[in-house]
Amino acid sequence: MPRAIVRGRRGLPRSVGAGLEYVYEPGEPMGRPIRIPYLRIMATEGGQTGNVFGAIQFNLTDEASPLSQVPGVDVGLTRIILPDGGEIMAVDRFILVERRW
Repeated sequence: MPRAIVRGRRGLPRSVGAGLEYVYEPGEPMGRPIRIPYLRIMATEGGQTGNVFGAIQFNLTDEASPLSQVPGVDVGLTRIILPDGGEIMAVDRFILVERRW
């Protein structure tokens, strides 16, 4: 049976994703890695997206969080640039109307 082994990224503490293993059952769907993720946190009100974005931002900047040890992450006030490409951004309905997405 195919196996997916989750390993921590180079430079991360061993407690982050290291040593986890998942064995797929026959016929179970399998995914593939996303090459450049563009994550949009969407809601109708800015406060809703701000709560989720704020939690992600905090975990990437707080020194006590293992996620703050990920090298190459550029954390800004309105967006987060990921190290291997991609970004995380909070989007509410006003931004959608303004940019006509």
